[in-house]
Amino acid sequence: MSRRRLLSFVVVAIGLGLLPGAELLVGAARAEAGHASAVPLEVLVHIQDEGDRTVAAGQWAGTRGEGRQIEGFQVTLHSSERLGVRCMAHLMNSGDTGWTSGFVGTRGQLRRLEGFACQLTGLDAGFYDLRYRAHIENVGDTETFSNGAFCGTRGLSTRVEALQVWVERRTVPRSDVAVDILVHVVGVGDRTVSAGQWGGDRGNAPLGGFQVHLRDAPGLGVQCMARLHGSGDTSWTDGFVGLRRQSRAIQGFACRLTGEHAQDYHIIYRAHVRGGAEIQPAADGALCGGREQSEPLDEIQLWVTQRDAS
Repeated sequence: MSRRRLLSFVVVAIGLGLLPGAELLVGAARAEAGHASAVPLEVLVHIQDEGDRTVAAGQWAGTRGEGRQIEGFQVTLHSSERLGVRCMAHLMNSGDTGWTSGFVGTRGQLRRLEGFACQLTGLDAGFYDLRYRAHIENVGDTETFSNGAFCGTRGLSTRVEALQVWVERRTVPRSDVAVDILVHVVGVGDRTVSAGQWGGDRGNAPLGGFQVHLRDAPGLGVQCMARLHGSGDTSWTDGFVGLRRQSRAIQGFACRLTGEHAQDYHIIYRAHVRGGAEIQPAADGALCGGREQSEPLDEIQLWVTQRDAS
């Protein structure tokens, strides 16, 4: 029986009271329609004995219950240049691949895909979560995984038969590196927030200084500078920027990554002007705020994202 006929039968049965609990089947049938995606994308899979097949975001790519393996796949976003995606896979007899923005896996080698992971990249990656799951031999549908977490198996010789990928919008930016931001609020004192959180006292006291610290990030450091009212630009430093004991508020600031892995990430930040509005995000050493700006900043926000895969 087709899914459409099954759904029609269930709806009629519910109306007649002949199928107790049938609302659960209706929910399952509706789930087949897929997940809505905040960003349009396509998933291409290479299927055993069939070849390539392409589906839209949130749809199952591959087969379920037919015993045919996926041998490779590619996720393509239809969005701005500020958002990209990279993926990796665990393949039969060869193990983990590297991360790539292109096709991952094989064609024509009968080498099954056993697991995979995907991650958003680019300047806008922090505003979204990438979700995905799989249908696996002898397992069925997996739970949903996100943002680079591995979905599938290793060492069990079980094939991935279908996969599903979609994007969800976040209300708080996500950071690929753990960050602590200490802010000094004039007349109040120090406060510390994490990556993606606003630090300061919006609508009240201005910021007098701040310091950014990256946690558990070998080969990665950060330097910042600020424009202080009445004294101009500070020098770049990996320590505290600004003043604690003088009422010279910050009017603008910038941060940049340092170290051997600095080119693998973006550092993104934005601010709120006291009595005004939020300033558009800046990144990678560009000034956020204005040197000619009359009102000081009263909050800042900062996070780190993976750069686009090559």
